[in-house]
Amino acid sequence: MGIEGFGARFRKLIANRDFTPLELFDMRSNVSENNSLHNAEAEQARVMLSAFKEWPSCHRSPPTMFSRV
Repeated sequence: MGIEGFGARFRKLIANRDFTPLELFDMRSNVSENNSLHNAEAEQARVMLSAFKEWPSCHRSPPTMFSRV
């Protein structure tokens, strides 16, 4: 479930006051998992950007994560 789906579900539960402590814990865990995924993607983007900055301008294209060495 994406973070948008989490927000909609959470607002619906709060509006209806129809939730259990276990459901709230479950949603909190889901957000934590999404944050971990986001952090991993952000780290990968930082690595790719640093590789791009170090790539010599005389080459036609920068390295990508699919490049063969």
